[in-house]
Amino acid sequence: MTDVGGVGGGTALPVGRDGLIEREPDTCKASQYQTAVGQNQSIVPTLGLNRPTRVVGPDDIVTQEYNPGRINFEVNRSGQIRRVTCG
Repeated sequence: MTDVGGVGGGTALPVGRDGLIEREPDTCKASQYQTAVGQNQSIVPTLGLNRPTRVVGPDDIVTQEYNPGRINFEVNRSGQIRRVTCG
């Protein structure tokens, strides 16, 4: 990762190997919910989340905007949580 300065001496932004600006790590605190991986998606409402969330299935159409405070629960066809990410 390389840091490049912003325009006019602004804040440096982290840039990855491919030249794209990387997203801030764990801005939504997804690491706190990694224990949900392997469980059924029905547990999401019981987690007491007070931030935006979405459950995304393998064939779901989702918007592509990045929301650093939103937690995404990616599930497989049987509803099992496979991954928890920010976005």
